[in-house]
Amino acid sequence: MSLKFLDKIIAVKEREITQLKTKRPSLARSLREEGLSLIAEIKRSSPSEGTLAAIQNPLKLLRSYEEGGAAAISVLTEKQYFNGSLEDLRLIAQNTQLPVLRKDFLLSPLQIVESAEAGASAVLLIVKLLGERTGKMLEYTYAMGLEALVEVQNLPELNIAIQAGAKVVVVNNRNLDSLEVDLNTSAILRSEIPEDCICVSASGIFNEYDAQRMQDLAYDGILVGQGLVQSQDPKKQISVLRKGVEKSCA
Repeated sequence: MSLKFLDKIIAVKEREITQLKTKRPSLARSLREEGLSLIAEIKRSSPSEGTLAAIQNPLKLLRSYEEGGAAAISVLTEKQYFNGSLEDLRLIAQNTQLPVLRKDFLLSPLQIVESAEAGASAVLLIVKLLGERTGKMLEYTYAMGLEALVEVQNLPELNIAIQAGAKVVVVNNRNLDSLEVDLNTSAILRSEIPEDCICVSASGIFNEYDAQRMQDLAYDGILVGQGLVQSQDPKKQISVLRKGVEKSCA
C-alpha cells in the first residue's frame, strides 16, 4: 500500500470526522444561546408519579419539541422505574439534529460506551450516585467524545462537581431520597456555581412563572419532562414557557 493511497484514505476519514463533529451542535453551545434554553425530555413514568404518558410515537413528540423551540432533547432510558429504553434513545438520535442527552443512572464507563453507541451526544452524571468517582466518569465521558451534565442537589455535591471539572451543572430540585421537589434548591445553589459553568435547573418546572423564576436566577437552561409529556400540546407548552421567559426580559 503506497503512502499516496494512505494520504487519500486519511483525507476521506478527515472529512468523515468533520461530518461527525458537525452533525449536531454542542449541547453546551445550545445552552449558551441568549435567553433561557429548554431541554425537552421524553419521559414515560417516574417513581413518584407513576405513569405519566404512554408516548406510543416518540418521533411525533420529538417533532413537537423541535417545532416548539427546544434547545436539546433528553431521553430517559432507565427501564424498571421510568419505563424508558435505549431504543428510544437510538430512535431520537437518528431523527434529530438537536443535541441528545441520555438521562439514566450511570455507574460504569461501560454505560458511557453504550450511550455513545446508541447515538447520545451527552450523558447525565449524578454526583449523589458517583461521589468521588465523578471525576473519573467525567474524564471517560470526555474521552469518548461526549458532553456531560453533572447533577447536584446540595453544596457538598456541587463542590465535588466543580472539583471534578464539570462544565455544565444541573441542579435537581427533586430530593432523590424523599422524592420531594423544592424549587428553592435552585435558588440556594445558584450563587455558588462558578461563572464559567453553564447551569441548568431541573424538576418541578411546569409553567411560565417557574421558568421566569429560573431566568431571574440567571440559569442558562431548564430541563422539563413531566410538564411537557402530560401537556395536550407540548409544542404550545414550550411556547408558554418561553413567553414567561420573555416577560422576565421586558
